[in-house]
Amino acid sequence: MSRVSRSNGLPEPLSATLASAAQDWFASPDRPRPQADVVRHWDSLVEAWVSHRSMPLLVRKSGDRGVERRYPSGRAIVCVDNSPAHWTLACAIAGDRPTVEDLHSALTSGEWPVMFAMSKAEVAQLPRYRGLLSRSERARALNDGQWKVCHIDEVGLRGRGSVETFPLSTLVEHCRRLLAPSNMFLVPNSHAGFGELPEVVKAFRRARQA
Repeated sequence: MSRVSRSNGLPEPLSATLASAAQDWFASPDRPRPQADVVRHWDSLVEAWVSHRSMPLLVRKSGDRGVERRYPSGRAIVCVDNSPAHWTLACAIAGDRPTVEDLHSALTSGEWPVMFAMSKAEVAQLPRYRGLLSRSERARALNDGQWKVCHIDEVGLRGRGSVETFPLSTLVEHCRRLLAPSNMFLVPNSHAGFGELPEVVKAFRRARQA
């Protein structure tokens, strides 16, 4: 009988196989990824965005997506799905180097999507931001490739309640993790669950820290 790994409860040979597969995917030339200098540009850009108090914090949470809410401090908060992350990674892979002003223009024009699709109920809320993933030129180019965007450091907000009830520092960090391409990688949609495996996430986290 195979020994069981203490870290994940799987037999050690199976755990080793998954870790090897994760390393293979990380190194694969078939995995789309941005150049290192472009990633650094985007990391600085996202940092400038979350630090700029006049720019809305994009928060991946259920709610009235696209509707601009106000935190008690006055900071704008917008609920989104994973679409904004999809767009920033697609732009980084393409080598785009926008400014904060460019990002704001893309958000207001709808090129930077805030959701995959909009329901009738969401349309009735008259959201300020209405960009859809399927209509975004840059995001659509990546989506047509059947890729899923995965995050290395978790971006889910733990806890119930509206976004205004979370500490502002938590929302800032959440937005930073959601949008920074250095916190993302792609896996094929046909194997979407592969990107959620702890062995895979660990391999990308280790490589990022190297």
